[in-house]
Amino acid sequence: MNVSREQHVVPAVFRTRKEADAVVKDLKDIGVPDDLIGVVRPDQGLYRAEVEEDRPAVVRLTVASIVFGVILGIVGMLAATLIFEPPSWNWVVGLLIGGLIGAIAGTLIGAYGGMMSRIRWGAERPDLVDVSSTNQSVVVVATVSGDDEPVRAVMRRHNALRFLTAPPAGRNAR
Repeated sequence: MNVSREQHVVPAVFRTRKEADAVVKDLKDIGVPDDLIGVVRPDQGLYRAEVEEDRPAVVRLTVASIVFGVILGIVGMLAATLIFEPPSWNWVVGLLIGGLIGAIAGTLIGAYGGMMSRIRWGAERPDLVDVSSTNQSVVVVATVSGDDEPVRAVMRRHNALRFLTAPPAGRNAR
């Protein structure tokens, strides 16, 4: 594959040859020429992968934590107010303060959860993909000009395990 300066490659790892064949078909359907699509069975080893942060998931986690914190704060203040004092204006102020305290606590919990998701507990390095000799992994490489998001969307739809930073060495699997 001869890649000009305007073109770049998008290599993605798939579990099986069947998934790779489905990706190739869909890439052709969206207009990627056959001669710009390659299928490679990678040699055993570690390959550099792109690290994609799941920002929407972190935002959802933070928002859910804030909402949970507000609800918990209001319920706690409501319970404390009903136990210790009959309903009055202090009761409304208590609910507002409880909501504020809950929002702050929820934000802290959400930030902690987001930080933990970025640390990625465990020994697995997020920037490496391990291909073992028993693995049936196949890499589909598409050469694109301009915006590569349609190609990546097709690959994601077919359960791409990871996107690599460069095409791997390996045997042509076509």
